[in-house]
Order: sequence, then C-alpha cells, then structure tokens
Amino acid sequence: MHHHAKRALCVLVSLSVLFTLLSALTLSTIASSDPITPDIAVGNGFIIVQTNKGEVWGWGDNSDGVLGPARSNEINWHVTAPVKITLPNAVKSTVISAGFDHVLCLGSDGNVYAWGKNEYGQLGTTVTNDPIKTP
Repeated sequence: MHHHAKRALCVLVSLSVLFTLLSALTLSTIASSDPITPDIAVGNGFIIVQTNKGEVWGWGDNSDGVLGPARSNEINWHVTAPVKITLPNAVKSTVISAGFDHVLCLGSDGNVYAWGKNEYGQLGTTVTNDPIKTP
C-alpha cells in the first residue's frame, strides 16, 4: 500500500472514532445548559477537538506549534496522546478551525485566538518563520 493510501486510511479511521466520540459529547451537551457545541478540526497531520466544556485538545504533528505551549519543548514531535491547549485567562473555546498548519479559535470573551505557523501572516500578527505556540 502506498504511503498516501495508508495515511488516508489512518485519517479515515481516526475521523470515524472521533465522530463516534463527538456523538457521545453532543448528547451530553443537549442535557447541559452549556451552549458550547463539541467540534473537530483537522489540519496537516494534526487534529484539534473542542469539548462541550470549551476545552481544546490536540494531537498529531506539532512541527508548526499547533499543540500550543503544552508541547512547546517537543517541537517537531508527533504527539500520539491528546494534550490540552490552554487558552489565556480561563477563556473557553466556542468555535475552532484548523488551517493547513495553524489553528483559530473564537473565545468565550469574543476574542479570536490563533497559533501555529505564521509564515504568511495567517494568524493576523507580524509575519514570522517561527511557530507561534501560545494562543
């Protein structure tokens, strides 16, 4: 099997498991008064998950700092267990999105938080070749 086919199969299996988990989280959201909807965002070799409590978790390729400061000392590592990505000031995530090599999050405070690669200014800050590892 070609490398790309294996990678695609792994992504499909991962997404299947994640959608099953997301269904379970959605049921707990319906019973909760918390309006945050669980969500999944997939980037280039990494997955970011927003829980119904507004927490952000991620795993996969961290070569561009997309796992935030949780793995800042392990840049370029492939993280196989989910790690929590902490937003500033105990802000909760209400919406997440992943680009090719960056993450955007709308916080409960109304601010947009961004981290990851910023080679083209996609994070809305000064262009840099160094990953931004802090939301």
